[in-house]
Amino acid sequence: MQNAPLLKVAALASTLNGIFVAILFFFTFSLNSLIYSSIATYVLIVVTGFMMIALSRLSYYYAIGQIGPSRTIPIAASTPAVSAYLASLFLDEPITFKMLLGLAVLMVGVIYVVRSSVSLQDTKDLKSKKRIILGYLSAGATTLNWSLCGTMLKAISKDLPVEYGPFATSMFVINIGCVFAWLLYVFFKPKEKDKRIFPKKNWKWLICAAVCQTIAIPCYTNALSYTLVVNVSSITALQPLVVILVSKMFLDQIEKINLKLIGGAFMSVIGTILILLSF
Repeated sequence: MQNAPLLKVAALASTLNGIFVAILFFFTFSLNSLIYSSIATYVLIVVTGFMMIALSRLSYYYAIGQIGPSRTIPIAASTPAVSAYLASLFLDEPITFKMLLGLAVLMVGVIYVVRSSVSLQDTKDLKSKKRIILGYLSAGATTLNWSLCGTMLKAISKDLPVEYGPFATSMFVINIGCVFAWLLYVFFKPKEKDKRIFPKKNWKWLICAAVCQTIAIPCYTNALSYTLVVNVSSITALQPLVVILVSKMFLDQIEKINLKLIGGAFMSVIGTILILLSF
């Protein structure tokens, strides 16, 4: 979705995502499924919605716009390294030697990705260094945010039965995050009207992204109910290989795919496998 206003993209994607998840939920479960036992849980839902849907999507989309998806996602997929520590600290989940070894391999893979050259468009841009640094910092911020949110989602889901808790949590988090996303757009939207226009050609990609997120977020939250946070975040670290393949197919003129990038993505996968084998 190149040339689309970042804040509006985040707000529109969150809106479609929230509508799709709400429709699925109310056709599947009853309103009684939405009652949590603790006020602290509702506070945690609001915080998670703001961080995961509003802030994370902004930093994520911004990073993609600056350094491309094939470099943003491998960095953002390094969440297991942070998730392992946070889950151990707040959820008393164990950390083993094999897990640490897998995390080390995964992080080396991320370093290779960072050291690979960035998009072809940057070779013609005199200010590319600053833009690239901001892109990588945004991808790193997304990693920290996702790791925190994964831990919080598991804590929230524990307050409801496993049959519908993850789905209810996802619906709450997405729709609350949608409100925050629109507030950010209203207060920080560009002054120039032409910079607020969302290109019509991008609607198909926005809808596709919203449908994918409608499936991904409840599945992610549901997985957290059955296994350790680091396991779930490790499996999601397999994204880079898929993204590189898709980038090669659809963004070949913008994204430069090289051996260092592919090698880093493969190391991320190997690290993920080692983490999963530690249990």
